[in-house]
Amino acid sequence: MIFKPPDQELEIKQNISVHSNKGEIELKNRIKNRIIEEYAKNLKYMDIANVLFVALDSSGNVCLANLKTCELLGYGRSEIIGKNWSESFIPERYGDQAPPLGHNPLTNEIELSKFTEFPLMSKNGEERIILWHHTVIDDDAGKVIGYLSSGEDVTDLRKTEEAIRKSEMEYHSLFENMPNGFAYHKIVTDKNNKPIDYIFLEINSAFEHHTGLTRDIIGMTVTEVFPGIRDNDPDLIAIYGKVALSQEPAKFELYFEPIDRMFSVTAYCPRKGYFVCIIDNISDKRKAEEERILSEELYRGIFDNHLAGNYISKPNGDLITCNNAFLNIFGYSTIEELKSLSMSELYPSPEQRDEFIQLLKKKKKLEFQEKKLLHRDGHKLDVIQNSIAVFDDDGEIIEIRGYLIDNTDRKNLEEQLHHSQKMEGIGRLAGGVAHDFNNLLTIISGYADIALISLDPDHPVRVEISEIKAASNRATELTRQLLAFSRRQALQPKVMNLNEVIRNLDKMLRRIIGEDIEFEINSTNDICNILADPGQIEQVFTNLVVNARDAMPSGGKLSIELSNVTIDEDYAKNFPDANPGDYIETIIRDTGCGMTEEVRAKIFDPFFTTKDAKKGTGLGLSTIYGIVKQSEGFIQVRSEVGEGSEFKIYFPCTDEEIDSEELSSVSSEIPRGNESIILVEDQDGVRNLACLNLKKLGYNVFEAKSGQQALNICHRLDGKIDMVITDVVMPNMSGPELISELRNEFGLDVKALFISGHTHETISQHGVMNYKIPCLRKPFQNFDLAKKIREILDDES
Repeated sequence: MIFKPPDQELEIKQNISVHSNKGEIELKNRIKNRIIEEYAKNLKYMDIANVLFVALDSSGNVCLANLKTCELLGYGRSEIIGKNWSESFIPERYGDQAPPLGHNPLTNEIELSKFTEFPLMSKNGEERIILWHHTVIDDDAGKVIGYLSSGEDVTDLRKTEEAIRKSEMEYHSLFENMPNGFAYHKIVTDKNNKPIDYIFLEINSAFEHHTGLTRDIIGMTVTEVFPGIRDNDPDLIAIYGKVALSQEPAKFELYFEPIDRMFSVTAYCPRKGYFVCIIDNISDKRKAEEERILSEELYRGIFDNHLAGNYISKPNGDLITCNNAFLNIFGYSTIEELKSLSMSELYPSPEQRDEFIQLLKKKKKLEFQEKKLLHRDGHKLDVIQNSIAVFDDDGEIIEIRGYLIDNTDRKNLEEQLHHSQKMEGIGRLAGGVAHDFNNLLTIISGYADIALISLDPDHPVRVEISEIKAASNRATELTRQLLAFSRRQALQPKVMNLNEVIRNLDKMLRRIIGEDIEFEINSTNDICNILADPGQIEQVFTNLVVNARDAMPSGGKLSIELSNVTIDEDYAKNFPDANPGDYIETIIRDTGCGMTEEVRAKIFDPFFTTKDAKKGTGLGLSTIYGIVKQSEGFIQVRSEVGEGSEFKIYFPCTDEEIDSEELSSVSSEIPRGNESIILVEDQDGVRNLACLNLKKLGYNVFEAKSGQQALNICHRLDGKIDMVITDVVMPNMSGPELISELRNEFGLDVKALFISGHTHETISQHGVMNYKIPCLRKPFQNFDLAKKIREILDDES
């Protein structure tokens, strides 16, 4: 668009023509500036405009700047007019874009760029973006002499647009690169506004990846994409319809059968009638979760049902978890019970717990450690423990994982087996010593009896011989204790009821105990019978009561309890001498000083005692041990220092009934006779003594050192003998073999009596039990021998 100058221009031109050529150029410049000035004066309204107005001459110098321009640049009008626009107010990088005029080489004409956009630089250095509109100013001849530009400050607009553009780019980037599948839908309803379908409007790349679908589905309905959707997932459209219409979000997991995948779905409504789904394919995750759960269940099942006690704890003793076996080992029923305590309380002392922690910290892993820990009731457990430590970055233990095996029963079993083997060895030795000792005691006691019978009551040496006799009796009792301990004494078992035994012993036991000890007996009336030697059983109770009394010098409480119990196979496995079956359980419990583990391990050893030498031989408990074992029972002992002791003795029950028999009167007179007797004994001292006694009693005695001599005597007497008294164990021919030869050779059921100083086991091995022939044990009294001979000879059966 070309603006014409006002009429004054003609007048100026006419004046110019009268001047000389020398001032023509100067005049032309003045005319040009005057034209622009006059033109601008006619445009005063520009100062009140809210846009920039700038007029430049053809050289780019500022001829005009309105008030808005001055305010934006921060200069006064006089500071702007005459300055080169590009050099003064436009950033250097935009200098070539500022002039709106350009030369077109094709037409050789000046062309105007009507619209440009570039920034202005204000006085304080701030850049403002201006959208420019340009128009030219020319003279009457059509020659361009300048141009007028109006500009609009679009800085804030461009910033907003840039922010929007950037936001859109970020959104698009997020939309396309987000790991979750994103899909935008429109719900489709029927005339009753019931959701019947939905349309895919947009999906992202992750949606394609998770579902296997492509953007080809955009614009399609879900029933078109999956024709059987209403049958396979009848509730799916209803769920999405509720989200789109009620604008309530939903979150759920969905197995989508058409593509056989599991999804986590979050659905929300951006505007009514539309919904967005954000999905995540959790098929692998769910499979892994199921495998993990299965693995955890398997692990937990192994952990919980493992026979070893598994546990996880903190180093300070806090229990994290444990299995049932661990609870059972220590006597707890729930984890909560054990969690209320510290693992340190399972150790006998805090020092032992600290020692374990320090060793574990040093070695990081401990294998097959044998330790003693505490049961809930306070008794010690022998355990084998494996432990491993978990450390933090600073090398400190943060967790202890381990398992342990209760080795108490096995340890007890080993100790019992070791003890049994030890007792067996000592017993064999004791049995051998007892045999020789019995022969000597028979001679000593026998000759003492003969001497006492031969002497007058007031003879001066009678006292000394009586002491010999008493010492012999004490030695005999000691020998019996040795045999009882070694389980080799000859027993005379009878069916008895322990209630009756205790009732008969009650008064005697109370006298032994004393008045400062509270004594009570607890028993049921229906306990079963046992088969044992009454005298030996009485000795068991007497010895145990004496020991309990000695353990309570300042008084206390002693109790005896009797009851029927049944031992099952599992329980019997823990005791080498126990067999499954019914037993009488006898518990002797005291509140005395108790025993250390070291003492308790030796209490059944012969000659072991904690008493003064004058107060015991050390054979009391060993005798009890032998009697109980020989009666096919077994013993358990529990004792703690300061907590007293408890002896549990188990005698097997019998179905036999107690025989009611009348006690025969016993005469103190030595019975006599005149029958013919062969006396067979390889020990000269015993044979000479017995022969002397029998002859004094009137018997016709024939001595023999061996079985063969006895046979020779029978041949010489043509079998006319009344009785054979023979030792059991002899060289070449034993006593039972001699009896067998006599019966076979002479056809006589000869009356006989066995005598022996050997153990019950030894004489049993020589076949004595195969004959219904009595056996008199050495050392025997002269009266006992005489009485037994008469019983046999007078027996008419």
